[in-house]
Amino acid sequence: MKDRRHRFDPTTPRAAGRLGAAFILGLAVVLAALCLVIDTPGVDVDAGLVAAGSAALLALVAWFLPWARLPGAAQLVLAALVTVGLVGLDRLTDLSRAPQSVAFYPTAWFVVLAWIGITQARGTTAVAALFVGTSAVAVTLPDSSVIPVAAAAVGVPAAALVGETMAWALAGIRMGQRIERRPEGESLAPTEDQPG
Repeated sequence: MKDRRHRFDPTTPRAAGRLGAAFILGLAVVLAALCLVIDTPGVDVDAGLVAAGSAALLALVAWFLPWARLPGAAQLVLAALVTVGLVGLDRLTDLSRAPQSVAFYPTAWFVVLAWIGITQARGTTAVAALFVGTSAVAVTLPDSSVIPVAAAAVGVPAAALVGETMAWALAGIRMGQRIERRPEGESLAPTEDQPG
């Protein structure tokens, strides 16, 4: 008897896009909450609240996009927008001056790379880590930033490792599901280790 239960696969375009939208909304809520408690001179919390609202709007739009009809790597546009947006947020608000940003930025970098690992093919997270790492350095290097460069130097590779591990694990699960669903007696396509 075949198992006809629906299995959630975050690598389908619709699920990947909606998962990205949920992550962006989460970051927007955290940013708005931070802006309400930050009292560091020179940090423009009003601009931060506007940025949080814009991120929430982006999440809403992303949720309803027809992901299945868009090109395969369209979800990576969301990751790029968030990554560039984090640098833009710092330039606009000087958020990296606030002690609270020490937790916010590394968390955001982690979320972006973990989401890529969950939703994209193996190897994508490793490549994306270069882009995210560059944006992390742009936030940590200015003299006014209280975020240590070590947060980027340790956090981004660790997040990339977690994302890549998730991508490999999900690929293995999908392979197992394909084997489980194949008709009895049908073999898988030959591999390099298996002669045809």
